[in-house]
Amino acid sequence: MEGADTNILKKVLGVVSTVRINKSFVFCSFSKLLCMKKHSSSFLCILQNGENCHICLSGENSSHGRAYTVAQTIISAHNLNESQKDAVLSSVTMKKCKHNDDIKLLWGPPGTGKTKTVASLLLSLFKLKTKTLACAPTNNAVLEVAVRLHGLVKDSADTPECETYGFGDIVLFGNSSRMKIESYKGLETVFLDNRVDDLLRCFSPDIGWKYYLESTIKFLKEPEEAYVSYKNSVDVENVMSLEEFAKRRIKNADIAYGSYKKRVRKNRDPMTFEQFLVKKYAHIVELYQAYKDDKKLSSGMTMEQFIKQRLSYFGEKLKKLMRTLYTHLPTSFIPLNVLKSMLRAMNLLKSLEVSILQNISKHTNSDNEDRDECLELLNILSQSISLPNDLRSKYAISQFCLNNACLVFCTASSSFKLYKKEMTPFRYVVIDEAAQLKECESTIPLQLPGLRRGILIGDERQLPAMVKSKVRGVVILIVTIVYFFVLYA
Repeated sequence: MEGADTNILKKVLGVVSTVRINKSFVFCSFSKLLCMKKHSSSFLCILQNGENCHICLSGENSSHGRAYTVAQTIISAHNLNESQKDAVLSSVTMKKCKHNDDIKLLWGPPGTGKTKTVASLLLSLFKLKTKTLACAPTNNAVLEVAVRLHGLVKDSADTPECETYGFGDIVLFGNSSRMKIESYKGLETVFLDNRVDDLLRCFSPDIGWKYYLESTIKFLKEPEEAYVSYKNSVDVENVMSLEEFAKRRIKNADIAYGSYKKRVRKNRDPMTFEQFLVKKYAHIVELYQAYKDDKKLSSGMTMEQFIKQRLSYFGEKLKKLMRTLYTHLPTSFIPLNVLKSMLRAMNLLKSLEVSILQNISKHTNSDNEDRDECLELLNILSQSISLPNDLRSKYAISQFCLNNACLVFCTASSSFKLYKKEMTPFRYVVIDEAAQLKECESTIPLQLPGLRRGILIGDERQLPAMVKSKVRGVVILIVTIVYFFVLYA
């Protein structure tokens, strides 16, 4: 793998011996493991080359002040026992510890709270803004930890009015059909495929954040002028069809549809042109709906009705786009002060539906305080939220999300997608159910460029996943028949 860093992998292999148990891969000394079992059947054990660093665990090391405080707060909030507490503290304080190795192994039999401990550890690293990869051998194992962490982040949110704020720093990626994300409440907010689709619409120059923000600012400055302009230009009787609208907006749209019909004609009935647009060019359909709404708004409405409708329309669009931004963008792009400005601007837009109408009905030119404040906030937001200009494709947006995420979830084998030159280096890798990993799988996350710390959690006697599949039975039968045919033919 290009750019692979074998530093952590060598330390893993140097700290412990590798032992095969029931065809599993175990990162621990077998004799030491037996000893731990004998004396600690109900607690998590921390295995490493040497003892835990008591200087760091006690908080005496001044460089660990914030890490120690954050971890202690989380430990107290989630009622961890002593062994779980030691596991979290010793792992978090590894970040700057120079007294011990960079590898930590956490062992515990079923019921010792390994998943709870891993979630608390990941929450601590997340709060400390330490770029971390959390992985496991299977999708189910990854999802179990991700669900637990998602709940902890949501419960510890500093902004209860925006409970999804901060999830932009977390990314979960993998095969959507196999993971069945829709079955896990809340994970759709951190799943990469969903995030990319939402941000692609948000970054669109025609129906995205920038377009509606600038349109709202322009309207608030001169609402009367906007009404006159619409009145003069709108002809409701002459509204374009979706097909005509799409052909004006998309180059070669009819050619693309023709190519599609040729490909599918032999196998099934092709979609209509409108169905094709809905599936392939959803943003154009949304833009067309906005175009029709604009046509209808100006027909037969008084100025008061028009302004109220426009404010409501822009408010709904901005509210939806703001939610997309503060949910899916990293907090480095949407700091807390920007979020507060967003919420204040939305409240002002709501109140403006009443206050602007009052000013118009009184026929006064007095400045509207709410409008001025709202305009000021929207102008600040247009300058504060600087979206990268090159994010126009799904691939570019997915790489942007992975590069800026603080915490990434995936299977160990899927982590090969993180080997990119432009990728911000990961500092921690946390592998759950590590005893279930095969040797070749383990080398993928452990060789990530720039990796500094590795934490492996598991139990070598845990039973592997059981697969129930009729297809598998048929395949085994076929292989057996072929085997005997070759053997005795």
